[in-house]
Amino acid sequence: VFHHSGRIAVEPELLKQVEVEAGAGSATAGPGALGGSIRFTTKDPSDLLKDDELVGALVKQTNYRNTKGTKVSGTVFARDSSETVSVLVSHLTSEHDNAEDGDGDEIIGTESRQELSYAKVVTNLLDEHRIAISYEKLEESGDILYKPELVASDRNVAEPTIGTRDTATLNYEFSPIGTDLIDFSMTFYKTEQEQEREYSGIAYDGAVETKGATIQNTSRIGSHKIVAGVNYRDDESTLNDVDFTPSEFEEEGKVKGVFIQDIVELTDQLTISGGVRFDDYYLQDVNDQKFDENGYSSNI
Repeated sequence: VFHHSGRIAVEPELLKQVEVEAGAGSATAGPGALGGSIRFTTKDPSDLLKDDELVGALVKQTNYRNTKGTKVSGTVFARDSSETVSVLVSHLTSEHDNAEDGDGDEIIGTESRQELSYAKVVTNLLDEHRIAISYEKLEESGDILYKPELVASDRNVAEPTIGTRDTATLNYEFSPIGTDLIDFSMTFYKTEQEQEREYSGIAYDGAVETKGATIQNTSRIGSHKIVAGVNYRDDESTLNDVDFTPSEFEEEGKVKGVFIQDIVELTDQLTISGGVRFDDYYLQDVNDQKFDENGYSSNI
């Protein structure tokens, strides 16, 4: 039901950094990360304020000539005088007609209407503890192709489509002063994506709900940086389709993993990294078949 549909949207001015791990490798990339991993870190409210500022705002409007589109966003951020608590709230609306190609012909299925709301609260305690809670709601609609990466055809027509994603994230960090052995972090998240659409005149909808966590610690000992931790993820997917019997389908998958990775900086130009992870997978599919497998993955 989510055939090749995007799930990530973030304004660049709210991004602090993007980490890219290319290809199969580090045990820290997560379970099943055969193509590598991408990690986004958003800015804290204090990253958008100067040292003497407590409140700020950012308003932006963008006009697109090709799609006759507009995008408007507004962000407000503030912190208390002690810099213990800070808050950021952002909202974006975007609307586009179908784009035109180089010959001026309309590209069917490229229109969209999008709304994105984002909020983040950060608490810093005793210079050692940091807690960040964020919530994001994305909604996009339009007459969208079933396979958006292919041209429109009799088998790939633009149909009314509505997609939503709700994501809540909790981050906790503990970095005690005076030791390099403890740099502890926990991330818990829950995200749900839903899509309602038509295909060949048939209306159906589906959803995927994911709950997960990563808990890890980084220790620095001489030239070694040792990262160890655990991963957990639970996916539940549903599909409602009026054209089939039964009309409701469900699947559930779970994975638990434990990992350790040692990164050794031999010189400023040479780094050697090695590690291992163990993952345990479980799947109950739409035919009520159950699969349970586990195994080790090592790397150097």
